[in-house]
Amino acid sequence: MAGGRKRTRQKSPSPSPSPSPSPSQPPDSNLDLPTEPSDTRTQPAGSVDETGPSELNDDEQLRCIAPTKG
Repeated sequence: MAGGRKRTRQKSPSPSPSPSPSPSQPPDSNLDLPTEPSDTRTQPAGSVDETGPSELNDDEQLRCIAPTKG
């Protein structure tokens, strides 16, 4: 029985590769951070600006605020 339990523990370290990519994530996160705000800002800003209609603006603004705050 102990062997079976040990096997389960070994499986846990198997996915351990997650920590390996962790060091690679810092650079990825850095690129994502600047890209995320930039993309989000351009999307809502361009969408609202292009919308024109005030009615759509209200709806779009509410939708933009929700995802932006989240």
